[in-house]
Amino acid sequence: MTTPKHGLLSIDYSVTGWNVIFNALVDMLDDLLFTYLLVELGEDVSKCDALYCHTDSLWYKATGLNGEVSPGFAKTAGSSGATIQLHIRGTITNSGWSWTIGSKNPVWLSPTTAGGLTQVRPATGAGEQCMGIPISATTILLMGISELEFLESSSSSSSSSSSSSSLSSSSSSSSSSSLSSSSSSSSSSSLSSSSSSSSSSSFSATP
Repeated sequence: MTTPKHGLLSIDYSVTGWNVIFNALVDMLDDLLFTYLLVELGEDVSKCDALYCHTDSLWYKATGLNGEVSPGFAKTAGSSGATIQLHIRGTITNSGWSWTIGSKNPVWLSPTTAGGLTQVRPATGAGEQCMGIPISATTILLMGISELEFLESSSSSSSSSSSSSSLSSSSSSSSSSSLSSSSSSSSSSSLSSSSSSSSSSSFSATP
């Protein structure tokens, strides 16, 4: 017997066909959590290649050099024209990886190998897209598009704040310089006036 629970089904392991229902539940969870997309390929790809959507609505291997933003990785290999799952959330594992673990060692989209990854941060202008954080030598925790937008927004905000601070400092310096110049000019004018008045008075007193 199956019993509805939180919109899903529960079933005893002793019941024939429990594995079929379990697989159906996993598919339901994937749909609810939105962990992958079904995408049509525009070229042959390998498992764990980073992909991007081209203007023809097909998916290709991404590099940062052409402004290609990749939301995730191919869950399986596929040929051009095939439809596969694109892993966009959670973790992804590849036995062929050997990452240095930790958030201080993020994984970047490679600017030189289409669909590839690197832990060497690309130079400015070469994409600089962080794909995720390695939580083991073979597993990456995906950053996702929303996190990427947040990072870019934070970077932009930081630059704006820096420019504002610089402008404020410049204005303050300019005002101080102007005030100093004004005070100096005023003092000089007052001194000159005083000297001129004293000289004139002394000259008038002479018979």
